Amino acid sequence: MKNHEEKRKKVLGNHNGGDRTGEDRTRGGGTGGGRTRRSSASGGDNGGRNTNRWGWYLGVGLVIVATVGIGLQNLKGGAGTGNAGALQGATTVKVAPVNYSNQRIEQTNVQVVVSGGKIRIPLDKIEQYKLVSFEYAGSNQSGKGAVPLLAYAAPSGKVVTAVRLCEPCSSTSFHIEGSNLVCNTCGTVWSLEGLEGLSGGCQKYPPAAMQTAQDGGDAVMSVNEVAAWKPRV
Repeated sequence: MKNHEEKRKKVLGNHNGGDRTGEDRTRGGGTGGGRTRRSSASGGDNGGRNTNRWGWYLGVGLVIVATVGIGLQNLKGGAGTGNAGALQGATTVKVAPVNYSNQRIEQTNVQVVVSGGKIRIPLDKIEQYKLVSFEYAGSNQSGKGAVPLLAYAAPSGKVVTAVRLCEPCSSTSFHIEGSNLVCNTCGTVWSLEGLEGLSGGCQKYPPAAMQTAQDGGDAVMSVNEVAAWKPRV
């Protein structure tokens, strides 16, 4: 009996030990698996964060590149025309207001003086003839040799200077009729005050306005601005 009881205890002991060992294995495996799953999930989160972070860096980099590019483009544009053609003291130059009702005034050629980087048009000639024409014969980028120019007194008395060219039809001849400037070749009409197109086929290409300033008894234009002018068509 005693031997039988000892054998029974040994069998039970082995059985319980096996159960505990299996349970421990199960728990250990479960815990390890959980940790592995959590680590995997954490790795996925970190991967998402890294992806978002790199996306943000890329976006900022593109913005910086675009900003620098725009700045360089603006600098190039300014150096090409705006700065080179700037007329120091450019302002609104005025003579006495003019009533052009029921009048047709043809352009009158006048002599101008080029000195000190300026083209000088006598204001008294503008007041007398209302619409005057002249040329700049110096070196320029127009591809047309001398640049044809004009100056006129708007109804308000404002003096407007511009390239004397209707570019689509190549006309250099204009007249004032009423409160408008009219091309003698194609008949296109622009307002005298702002050169806005009113009628005709060349409305989008009015004589290209130039900066104007007053120096004593002259209306002056910038030689650099005139020399840098190029036809639009």
